[in-house]
Amino acid sequence: MMRNTRSCILTATAFLALNAPALAQTAYPAKPIRMVVTFSPGGTSDALARPDEAAWREAREAVLLYR
Repeated sequence: MMRNTRSCILTATAFLALNAPALAQTAYPAKPIRMVVTFSPGGTSDALARPDEAAWREAREAVLLYR
């Protein structure tokens, strides 16, 4: 019984120690998401890109660029 408890404590300590660097990171992405559409606005590419941008805006800041 004592050996099982000690094993659980050791496993939990190792898990927390190994995940400490991951907890210190900032949320990804720190900058707005840039989605580049290579064709002019009003075309098929634009019609397909706009719903994706709307879905991304719900989670993060997103920018749709036309180039």
